[in-house]
Amino acid sequence: MPVLGFVEQFFGAKTSARRFGLARIVIGLVGLLDALVTRRELETMFRAEALRVRQFAWLPDLDPAYAGFYIGLWILASVMFIVGRFTKAAGAIVVICIAYRLALDLTLYTTNIYLCGLLTLLLVIGDSGAAMSLDRAWAGRPETLISLWPQTLVKLQISIVYLFTAIEKINPGYLPGEVFKRFLSVPDFLDAPWLYQGAAVTTILFELFLAGALWSRRYRGWAFLWGFAFHVSILVLMGFFAAFMAYSAMFVGSYALFLDEQPGSRLISARGRELGWLRRLDWLGIDRYESGAGVLSLKTDQGHFTGWAALRETLRVLPVSFLWASAFDLPLMRGLGKAVYSRAAAERH
Repeated sequence: MPVLGFVEQFFGAKTSARRFGLARIVIGLVGLLDALVTRRELETMFRAEALRVRQFAWLPDLDPAYAGFYIGLWILASVMFIVGRFTKAAGAIVVICIAYRLALDLTLYTTNIYLCGLLTLLLVIGDSGAAMSLDRAWAGRPETLISLWPQTLVKLQISIVYLFTAIEKINPGYLPGEVFKRFLSVPDFLDAPWLYQGAAVTTILFELFLAGALWSRRYRGWAFLWGFAFHVSILVLMGFFAAFMAYSAMFVGSYALFLDEQPGSRLISARGRELGWLRRLDWLGIDRYESGAGVLSLKTDQGHFTGWAALRETLRVLPVSFLWASAFDLPLMRGLGKAVYSRAAAERH
């Protein structure tokens, strides 16, 4: 049956663990940030005049005397999760700490904490410690493939949040742009309703675009670029608040999971020094390398590229550059990048 075949393929597909390992590091850092934020919020919660709303009366309350132990455990587990030591146990402890934090008091609930807990759970289930971790390094085991479906669920979660966040904003309370008016500081001649309304509508369109474009090979590069710029602009315009930083980091840190190039699927030929740099930056192991005496060359399933075009295509899958590599497709940047590369190549020769 087609349905059974789809289910078997969905749960049986395997993939490289490196993307999940990279996502684990970023989400782990977000969990660490959330632990530090919770430490500050607990001080407010324990005040005598604080109003608390608890959903589970049977759940033991946190004694202020043990708050330090609770936060310390959360921080230690987050650090262990980041470096990948006892990864599954550490991740499970982070999930439990986050779940307990959400259950302590509904007034402390924030969507970024909930999303961090959910993504951490999927990272634990998906064996994200199989790559870029001390567990693998100390065990000395070869790199293995892991199940693809937990990564697919993370990607779906990111897209769903973008989609429903955009839909939720389509209401009379958001569209006039009052949220931006409270946070933005603009010159008097720009302080006009059209500016705030434009920012509100643009935000909705951006989120709708990102929800779908991340899955499209044709538009994915633009989604990376504009998604990265979108989240940075939120921090610049609205403030580097911990909640905004955690929220943005979770999304941008998960973008690498949308890269669908398989390990060893592309072949790069370059001179020794250039080859060495590209090999060191290829943390996801997507490219194969061979020494060459001529111009930089890249062979992919999309074609054969040389020179500046080869470097531009290579940058699209390197963890240090895939977020902004599509900027070189813009007219001005395309010409500038080609000119700089040609000049550098001429100097090497």
